[in-house]
Amino acid sequence: TLFPYTTLFRSLRATFSASGEEMLISGSAPVNLQMVDLSSSTDAAGDALAQLLAQDASTPFDLVNGPSARVQLVKLAVDLHVLVFTAHHIICDGWSINVFVSELAEIYPLFSRGEVPQLQPAMPFSSYAREQAKIDAAEAAATEAYWLAQFREPVKALDLPTDRPRPSIKSYSGASRCRRIDAALYQSLKKNGAKAGNTLFVTLLGAFQALIGRLSEQTEVVVGVPTAGQSLLEDQILVGHCVNFLPIRNAWTAETTIGQHLRAVSKQVLDAYEHQNYTLGTLVRKLGVAREQNRVPLAEIQFNLERLADQIALPNLTLDVAPNSKAHVNFDLFLNVIESDTGLRLDCDYNTDLFD
Repeated sequence: TLFPYTTLFRSLRATFSASGEEMLISGSAPVNLQMVDLSSSTDAAGDALAQLLAQDASTPFDLVNGPSARVQLVKLAVDLHVLVFTAHHIICDGWSINVFVSELAEIYPLFSRGEVPQLQPAMPFSSYAREQAKIDAAEAAATEAYWLAQFREPVKALDLPTDRPRPSIKSYSGASRCRRIDAALYQSLKKNGAKAGNTLFVTLLGAFQALIGRLSEQTEVVVGVPTAGQSLLEDQILVGHCVNFLPIRNAWTAETTIGQHLRAVSKQVLDAYEHQNYTLGTLVRKLGVAREQNRVPLAEIQFNLERLADQIALPNLTLDVAPNSKAHVNFDLFLNVIESDTGLRLDCDYNTDLFD
């Protein structure tokens, strides 16, 4: 009974026509909550759960017949459960997951007291799509001109050191590794970045670009940065896929200081966000970039910084939120950094045809 009340599940009733040209949203769709009991396993919190998560990550969705999302409640012990939520990216993005978590935190206490939640109505995704189609022509032209100017000069493909030669046809096989930066170093990063006039996002992105440049022995790097369309809405709740990828391009020389580099990154990021209503696919088509079967055009690596409520206090319950590992990836590398009071969690998704 808990899930249909959340905006997320009211909004994830979408399926798609076989041609892919139509998005269909049904009037209602039941939530099939699968219950899995691993409490009798000798290593429920380890191998058994890891196997379940790996199988879930490898299970495809039927976008024509649905559902486009699934949820399992895994019992590890009488007082320990794992809620596994998986959605196809075509109907859900990182912003939407935060909506889901915040609404669960809002309605759980009400249910525990026997009250019925009354959440703020969500903006229909169709309304968002119509607004996107009505963008001012002059604004759209200026945005396009900005991005075309950014890539007037061709981009050299990244030459990262890989564990295996790049295959002739790109596969999407992937995996994830997780590392952490503790609270002390995290606070130092924020403090020293702020002293130089940089946000934590700029500091981390600039460091990531410099690292990739060092590894590839190149002095120009393009990193794809996802931006949430929901951030442009005022007082509206929207769940769906509203992400545009901004290809942030930066170059430097042997004489460039890290301070100069970060200032350049900051300017690029601010300019890109002012022109974020533009898709990477449109840019690739307008530039006439030659498509290769084994590479993503323009931006082969991706970076993101987000903040999840990693620990939420609920009545007689503690909720920890964490992403699951990937079994398939779009980019060669994707560094997703999750900020919390305890430090930074670094999840690196990578293409297993290239990297160990």
